[in-house]
Amino acid sequence: MENIEGTEVKYGAITDFIHSLINMSYGKKRDKLTVVDATAGNGYDTLFLSELNNTFVYSFDIQEIAVEKTDKLMKENHRENYKIILDGHENINRYVEEDIDIAVFNLGYLPNGDKNLHTMSETTIVAIDSILDRLSNTGRIYIAAYLGHDNAKEANEILDHISHLDRRKYNVIQIRLINKNNTPPEIYILESK
Repeated sequence: MENIEGTEVKYGAITDFIHSLINMSYGKKRDKLTVVDATAGNGYDTLFLSELNNTFVYSFDIQEIAVEKTDKLMKENHRENYKIILDGHENINRYVEEDIDIAVFNLGYLPNGDKNLHTMSETTIVAIDSILDRLSNTGRIYIAAYLGHDNAKEANEILDHISHLDRRKYNVIQIRLINKNNTPPEIYILESK
């Protein structure tokens, strides 16, 4: 699979694969897009999303270190079309008023950070539902779920929740690697019908 720039993207590189899917769907859109990075982390998703045409990115994280890293990365790349929010993604409605076109969740813990601080299904499900209530008619939510960080508790609870969404309103897609034994991550994509 090739991304828009023509470089090879491997299916097993989950975040690269999600970026490729977003690029294929939204890379050439001219309409203004409101985008949410629900888990800022080191800022790579925020940076990628800010580079799409005509986007404004709201980026959330509960850790100051993640907010600082993301802000530094954005400034180093001369980006101005973003707002980083030190708060949990379950509080999206406090900060984002417009319809949401793209939302990205990269679940788990901050790479090279404190593994005791990680996303939890309770708050992630609230965030997903909040976004679904405001998802544009061409909107999608992309979720990278890592099965190894908590014995798949969060991923399983989220998968159970999204599996029961109204099929008349949403498509729910699951993508997973099936030939790996080391609990490879999965992708869930939710889209308006």
